[in-house]
Amino acid sequence: MHVLLLPEWLRLTGVFAFAGVTAVHLQHAVMASGTRRFWHAGHTLMAAGMISMFLPAQFRFPPPLVWTVIYALAGSALVLWMVLMLLRRQAVGLFWPDLLIGILTMFYMFALRPATIIPLTVVLATYFVADAVGWATGWLYNTQEVSMSGLQFGRRASPSTQRAILVRITLATMAAGMAYMLVAMS
Repeated sequence: MHVLLLPEWLRLTGVFAFAGVTAVHLQHAVMASGTRRFWHAGHTLMAAGMISMFLPAQFRFPPPLVWTVIYALAGSALVLWMVLMLLRRQAVGLFWPDLLIGILTMFYMFALRPATIIPLTVVLATYFVADAVGWATGWLYNTQEVSMSGLQFGRRASPSTQRAILVRITLATMAAGMAYMLVAMS
């Protein structure tokens, strides 16, 4: 993983912002049940990796190679689970592909130098900017589901509860930070 030198104030801001994201999603992962637990655990894992990226190189732990393996395994497990759910004709919420893109992007940032594949980096950075806007505005906070029979629209979750707003803020922060880091690494 290669990151251009970032000003110290930006590094500290990133570390504290992603520590907050980690804390919120870790708490929800512990308290939630079923698939929600794993969804929040995935975001906890992503936020922890982002903390590592914002830290100066001498403080990064574990090393980038370990993060690469972790994200490869997490991404593989998530793809297998999603395929299994679809083969069983069980719905897969649209939150899951979004998580998968995030985990695979974390793999990309740790395994490769995003500057070497500029078109992919631009597409991913643009995706995360749109993702951040979607979470911040509440547009992405719904319960749409995808199954083998196509898109199924479930009931719309309330994006205005205190817990929902906190989750939306953390997801918008995560997406914005990932977009920034992709650009900074280019």
